[in-house]
Amino acid sequence: MTISDRIWHRVFIVAAATGIIGWFGLMLLLSFWYIMPAQLPTVTQPLPILNANHQIAIGEELLVMLKIQKDIPKDAIDSDRYITCDSGNLVTLTSNPTTVPVGTYTIVSNDIILPNKVLVGDTCIMNYSILYYINPLRNEILNLKSDEFTIVEKNKN
Repeated sequence: MTISDRIWHRVFIVAAATGIIGWFGLMLLLSFWYIMPAQLPTVTQPLPILNANHQIAIGEELLVMLKIQKDIPKDAIDSDRYITCDSGNLVTLTSNPTTVPVGTYTIVSNDIILPNKVLVGDTCIMNYSILYYINPLRNEILNLKSDEFTIVEKNKN
C-alpha cells in the first residue's frame, strides 16, 4: 500500500466516522424535538362569561374573561374563534393571534359581537383554538371553551 493509498484510506475512515456521528447527532436532535414537552400558556377553564345571567342578545358584546399564566415567551402562529350551539349551529368568527408577554394576566375580551346567525333561545359556548409553533417538527394546539350562555331577544328599549 502506497502513501497515497494510506492517506485516502484515512480520509475515508474519517469521512465515514463523521457521517455516522453526524447522522446519530441529527437523529438525537430530531428525537429530542419530537418528545420534548411543550410548555404552553395555562388558561383557567371554563372561561367565565361576564354578561348578566349568562344571557346575550344578538348584536351585543360577548364578554369573556381569560386568566392566563405564560411562563415562557412562546407566540401563537394562528388562532380560530367560533361559537357552538346546542342546535348544531356553528358560527366562525374572524380572529388574529394575540401576543401576550410572559407573566400572569386577567384579560376581558369584549371584541366579539354576537352575530345574527345564532338562534334566540339557543345555549352556546365560545371556543378558541390557538396554534403554537414548538419546533420544526411540532406545533401544538391549545383549545379553550367558555361557560355556556343563552341567546335572548334584543331589548327594544
